[in-house]
Amino acid sequence: MKDLLSDFIAAVDSESLDSFEAALRAFKKLKEVKANDNVEISFVVKTIKPIGLAVGERLAAKPKSRMAWLKKLVADDKAATRCLACIVLGEIGKAAPDSVVATAHKLATDSRWEVRECIANAFDDQIGLTQPEFVYNLMKQWVADPSPNTRRVPTNALMRYGIKQPRKVIALMDKLRRDESEYVRKNVKFCLQQIAKEKHPILGPGQADNPDVMLATLTEWAKDTNKHNRWIVAGTLGNVWAKGRVLQAINILATLAADDDKLVRGAVATATRELAKFDAEVVTAAANAWAADSNPNVQQTGALVLKKLK
Repeated sequence: MKDLLSDFIAAVDSESLDSFEAALRAFKKLKEVKANDNVEISFVVKTIKPIGLAVGERLAAKPKSRMAWLKKLVADDKAATRCLACIVLGEIGKAAPDSVVATAHKLATDSRWEVRECIANAFDDQIGLTQPEFVYNLMKQWVADPSPNTRRVPTNALMRYGIKQPRKVIALMDKLRRDESEYVRKNVKFCLQQIAKEKHPILGPGQADNPDVMLATLTEWAKDTNKHNRWIVAGTLGNVWAKGRVLQAINILATLAADDDKLVRGAVATATRELAKFDAEVVTAAANAWAADSNPNVQQTGALVLKKLK
């Protein structure tokens, strides 16, 4: 790994495309790359990311050659190489964000989910550090993109931004919460769970009222007739961010316990079980009340919660 990293660095520093291609050939001989199987997160963290950061940082200072070298990585047939391209792009984008938009869009529509994950993370973890408003404004455009793969990017690319600016990111998630793609909707839920926190172990400190902002949002969204939206509301509530507001969360879930859709009721039961980790007394009391309700859907939800609590 150290030799490979040194070869990449030497190639960029000397601006030798031949040396760069030689280093790339060596990279592609690694068993994790050659097989073109799943790109494991451990391989991304231990191997791809250090190379990508080093190459990207150096290419960012070479405006005449950087895009040609980046496009060579993007066009490669190995998913791991295209993941490497995402991290290189992230470093270039920190210095020249406009220059990487078209290439980033291509990576966002990649056939491999690992590549799509890496490009979303490049916006959140790299470009967003120096160009937060640029990333936000670009994601405002991408939420309306024809491709669900591209529409999904804002859900991950704005978490670091969203924990500090939850209202702005919630407004974008509002445009995606009824999306026709389940892939997009699931990631909307994940994004909301992260930006609702007062403090995140990776994203850093948020605002003290983040949980209350999210509760107010979900209270309104719970009134929506779209079943997919109600599933998002229920799922978002079943998370550690609501641990200090279990009663408020249960009150919202109570409005969904009668839902006609079985998946929504299942999401309510799962979320309620998660909340029991933080306040078992409140959750158990709610579940018992639901189980005795006159509405059969509420009864079923209550019984399911009680079963999960055993």
